[in-house]
Amino acid sequence: MAKPNPKEDAAAREARIQRILKEMEKRLRHSLPDPDQPLEQTEQQIVEIGREIRDVIEQETLASLQGGYQGAHAPCACGRSARYVADYPRQVVTLNGLRRLRRAYYHCSSCQRGFCPLDRRLGLGRHQSSVGVRALA
Repeated sequence: MAKPNPKEDAAAREARIQRILKEMEKRLRHSLPDPDQPLEQTEQQIVEIGREIRDVIEQETLASLQGGYQGAHAPCACGRSARYVADYPRQVVTLNGLRRLRRAYYHCSSCQRGFCPLDRRLGLGRHQSSVGVRALA
């Protein structure tokens, strides 16, 4: 089981858990299998509920990262300070599907390089897929 993110305070973590639980409850109330239906139909519904729950958890978790925004300035690898420019979109394929992220982009006037701290934090590099997807490939 993953450890709680030390940067996410207890109140924010609890709020995220409550949003996930509320969404899961809503989906279960809508699509919980009927015990009197054929097993094949029950299995299909359970698989779909599982997929939806994975989607909700992943989307909530990625949203809690707030695009990797670190303020007006962030430390650059060259040792200087880079300034925030804008949020840029990126698509990433995860084990749970295609995700669209908005990431804070910073540019360093000293070394003339730009970076998105969220890409580094998530271990994305130049790839359009997660480490888990690349491992399966």
